[in-house]
Amino acid sequence: MHAEVRAILLCAGRGTRMNDDSTHKVCFPVDGVPVVRRLIGDLKKAGVSRFTVVVGFMADAVKNCLKDEENVTFAYQETQCGTADAVRCGLNALEKEGY
Repeated sequence: MHAEVRAILLCAGRGTRMNDDSTHKVCFPVDGVPVVRRLIGDLKKAGVSRFTVVVGFMADAVKNCLKDEENVTFAYQETQCGTADAVRCGLNALEKEGY
């Protein structure tokens, strides 16, 4: 029996290198599909079944972008304190879900 494969997607940062505050960095479309949705689609093809998305900056935009995506939960990173802190937020969310 295989264990359920889950992914933590780090989507809390500001994306200052994008030089565009009109949308969140993971919501920018690539060939008409937001990057985060494209990533989830690719991960599903690779066998990932559930996703914990760490949000912070423009959290509502990211949530809205994924509102109809199945098997997605969100973890909120109150203060963007770097990648390790975002991972910790995701791991804490998984632990609360009993994973």
